Amino acid sequence: MDRTRFEVLERNKGLLSGIVAVRTIRAAPPAISIRTSTASPSSAPAKRYIYFMGAPRRPYRVLGWAQGTFRVAHNADTGTETVTQDSALAPIFDPRTRTFRHGGIRNLPVGIFQLKLRRALEETN
Repeated sequence: MDRTRFEVLERNKGLLSGIVAVRTIRAAPPAISIRTSTASPSSAPAKRYIYFMGAPRRPYRVLGWAQGTFRVAHNADTGTETVTQDSALAPIFDPRTRTFRHGGIRNLPVGIFQLKLRRALEETN
């Protein structure tokens, strides 16, 4: 296991601030993005991510590996930003239908994602 350091730009719950270390399966050289077959969080330098992290431990751990990892994409033509959940890219086996399906969040505008997150957090408080 390796650690990747992230700058916290915004938090929705908890006390994170500054720079946090996140435990990852393996590290990558600074200019290379990695993807693993174990659905672990991966990252590339100078990109924006939204991570859902567990109880404060150091290093922090992303909840549900790829399920707790969301990538923020910026469309240079329109100026819009969207969020895609890492696990939305992986097929999930549904034992009831005995088929694979894709789930999760894909290309959701950041504003709508933040609104849904705020509502979900209000329901848990």
